[in-house]
Amino acid sequence: MLIHKVIDFQARNLGDAPMLGEAGGDCLTYAEGAARVHRMAHVFSDLGVGRGDRVAILAQNQPDAVLAVVALAHLGAVAAVLNWRLAPAEIAEIVTDLEPAAVLAPDDELLPLLDMWRKTAATVAPVIDRADWTARVDAAEDTPFSGPDIGEDDTVLQLYTSGTTGLPKGVRMTHRNLVAAWQRTQVAASFRTRPGDTELLVAPIFHIGGIGPALFCFFNGARMLTCRTFHPVETARILAEERIAYLFMVPAMIHAMVAMVPNLADYDFSALRLIGYGASPISDTVLKQAIEVFGCGFCQYYGMTEATGAIVCLSVEDHEKALNGRPDLLLSAGRPGPDVEFRVVGPDGRDMPAGETGELVFRSPSSSSGYWRRPEETKATMADGWVRSGDAGYVDADGYVFVRDRVKDMVISGAENIYPTEVEKILIRHPDIGDVAVIGVPDERMGESLLACIVPRDGTGNAAALSAEAVTEFCRPHLAGYKIPRRIALMDSIPRNASGKILKTVLREPYWATRERRVS
Repeated sequence: MLIHKVIDFQARNLGDAPMLGEAGGDCLTYAEGAARVHRMAHVFSDLGVGRGDRVAILAQNQPDAVLAVVALAHLGAVAAVLNWRLAPAEIAEIVTDLEPAAVLAPDDELLPLLDMWRKTAATVAPVIDRADWTARVDAAEDTPFSGPDIGEDDTVLQLYTSGTTGLPKGVRMTHRNLVAAWQRTQVAASFRTRPGDTELLVAPIFHIGGIGPALFCFFNGARMLTCRTFHPVETARILAEERIAYLFMVPAMIHAMVAMVPNLADYDFSALRLIGYGASPISDTVLKQAIEVFGCGFCQYYGMTEATGAIVCLSVEDHEKALNGRPDLLLSAGRPGPDVEFRVVGPDGRDMPAGETGELVFRSPSSSSGYWRRPEETKATMADGWVRSGDAGYVDADGYVFVRDRVKDMVISGAENIYPTEVEKILIRHPDIGDVAVIGVPDERMGESLLACIVPRDGTGNAAALSAEAVTEFCRPHLAGYKIPRRIALMDSIPRNASGKILKTVLREPYWATRERRVS
């Protein structure tokens, strides 16, 4: 299937059914949405965009930014959705790497960023701002666009990796990748929306957890409402008033809603059937509170940009088991999807037995074909169709995947290998801890030792409960002695990128800045 052909089919099949709109604004029907996509395709064609060209999209979550991805598919062009939260110099680096045929920037809110970026960018591509874009689309030919013959293995989307270290890499995704990811997600979660349902988009579209669900919503024939950015109180209001059936959030968003929305239990969430989450651990306390107040199923997704989204799912049923006698399951990412081949390999490349830790590698129809203009990195990460996740973990006898940490984040203390994520998953259960990151810091005797960077719950916390001694006692029943942090640092917030991943290089930098041996 081709994503633009699916939208055309839905327009013929569903016609006047609601398709897409900004929360609080007007909503396009499927017929209107498809017609607007075709006008957009004419606009891009008139700008000289053709098959294989890249078009950068710099926008918050808004309907036209999503529809532009589909419009470019008609031309066989590639939509590269950029992270508008980056600094202008960082955006300029990515655009230089991309060499786009055009840059679409339809948000007035981003004009200051766009002006700063123009001063540093090397591209000579035309930049279309909101006023220019609106005028062009309104004046465009209102006829079906006839583009080149496109195949399922043509690249349609390019997202840049989070770049927690080094320059982000452009991950290429094909029509086949997106369709496979859509099919797997529904089977693994035992859930799908349908015509008449409404989804809410709060995850940013420059992340696969944002643009993926938006496109999948159209594949299902449901309605998608977009929020330009995430605000806890506003999200709660929209969930109730618009009768939302599904949304995806990172755990920090869920925690913000539980902690910051007054009288959250008074909202009517009866239409909500599933909340998907991923990108970082969630505390038992927050999860239980969220399940109680939202009254719906929860599903955890584990994946990466190179997988076109989720490859492992901790289902609603798994969550129910975890909260009824199997708390260990909450430490798991879940089980691989039905079309995912999954392996755990040791340093020598051999498969590890159940329960033994190694690097998680996978192969699936949604696996990216490679990085844009990075043949050596593509070869190193995606050899023979097997994608190296960079995550260390294991698979238990029941097939559940346990992610211990990033391979590069492993701490070696006194010759013992320690995976900080394993420690974080225990600490986040503490009732006075709102967020946490564990890093390795220099230790004259052990080489490295663990430091727990802790954000007290609700910004205050109980100082005595979060002393180093108290944290040690809390961890003792759950962790081997050498895995327990002996030092803590109380912080106002944990630095994260736009995908919700902890920026551990930022946390480590003050401790390793003067050391010859650096933690990568």
